[in-house]
Formats: sequence, structure tokens, C-alpha cells
Amino acid sequence: MEIEDIKAGLKLREFRTMKGLSQTQLGEYAGVTFQQIQKYEKGLNRMGVSRLHQFAKALDVSVADIADPKNNDIDLNNKRCMLKLFKRLNKLSSKDIFLLTKIAERLINENSNEEINFCD
Repeated sequence: MEIEDIKAGLKLREFRTMKGLSQTQLGEYAGVTFQQIQKYEKGLNRMGVSRLHQFAKALDVSVADIADPKNNDIDLNNKRCMLKLFKRLNKLSSKDIFLLTKIAERLINENSNEEINFCD
């Protein structure tokens, strides 16, 4: 068991859960059992290149997003929180969505060199 396999497995799990797929569903797409998905996610089994491509396609990410050690500092917890937020936005009124968008614009513009305006 290599640290890179463990990191790739953790990222596979994060992307799978962000996409809302079960281990069984991802396994069906890739032609493996959910037990095999568990082994990949725990870093017990190494993912081959063709398997990485299958997972990346199923999860709508790049192979590098899963396997590149340089991408391992991505804060996937923040991405998961954002995904939960976006899934609940449809329950807000149009006015509240507009206000939330303006808050996001202001935060982004304060921390960026470019001016963002989502509502125009």
C-alpha cells in the first residue's frame, strides 16, 4: 500500500460522493464490484490507467484530478459543502438568490484581480 494509492482512493471517494453515486453505481459503470470500489477507495488496490480513465469519465473529472499527487491539496470538503449549498438553492426565493449572488460577487472581487458580475 503506497501513500499515492491511498490519496487517489480518498479523492475517488470524494468525487464519487460529490457526484451522488454509490459504490455500486460507480462499480457498474466501470465493470467492477462495489467491493473493488471499496478497495480502491481505501488504497488497498492500485488503480490502473484504464480504470482511472473510466472513473474520471464517470465522475466528470480528469484523471489528474484523481491521481496527480500535486492535486492532493484540493480542499474537497469545501467543494462538498458548496455542492450541498447549490443543491438547496432552488428552495430560496429569487430575491434571496440575487442577494446571495451579490455577496459572492463582492467576496470574489475583493480577493481577485478581475471584476466579476454574475447578474449581467
